[in-house]
Amino acid sequence: MNRVSKTAIAAIIASMSFVGASKAEDSITMNWPADIDQTLATFDQDFNVKYVMERRDDDGHTESIPIPTTHIQGVQAAILANEPLLLRLEEQGVNVDDVVSAEQAADGSITFWLR
Repeated sequence: MNRVSKTAIAAIIASMSFVGASKAEDSITMNWPADIDQTLATFDQDFNVKYVMERRDDDGHTESIPIPTTHIQGVQAAILANEPLLLRLEEQGVNVDDVVSAEQAADGSITFWLR
């Protein structure tokens, strides 16, 4: 293989790894408090509702993860700012005061965690 071909292949591989790293970073940060709050403010896709007591680790034990009050308030405020989402949650019997967290999946759907 000549030098030009090797350089071109190296450049392609390097650019692909940057794209992969960028997408990985996006998927990591999409559930950070500021990012999830922004997502919820305009969210209009499918969602699931689960209770925190349903959250289990790999061994089947219930996970107990403290959730900062500021995160809970941010998620609730973002839901209240999105009236169509608020109405859809209320149709499923969800009281916004019971929502303690939200988690976005790779497919764009969101799971709302209730106390």
